[in-house]
Amino acid sequence: MHTTLADELRRYDAVIHLRTPPLENGYNRRNPLRTETAIEAAAVDLRILRVWETHPRRFVVDATPDFLTRAARVLELMRAELPEC
Repeated sequence: MHTTLADELRRYDAVIHLRTPPLENGYNRRNPLRTETAIEAAAVDLRILRVWETHPRRFVVDATPDFLTRAARVLELMRAELPEC
């Protein structure tokens, strides 16, 4: 691919990582797009978390029982990153 991790990280001004909820905090298979078990999803989530750990503008949003609480946090982060209109 003729690229480096540093090159790829520079492509993104900011990264917002929404952590996968654990089984006891809402992870279930009712969503047909979820193909992994909770354990498999947690492993993928951890790998993604590690890949982005050196990005200078990485924000991690933990899972919450109420998705709207988490969505509000994401919107807050996005507003802080975007220039004033």
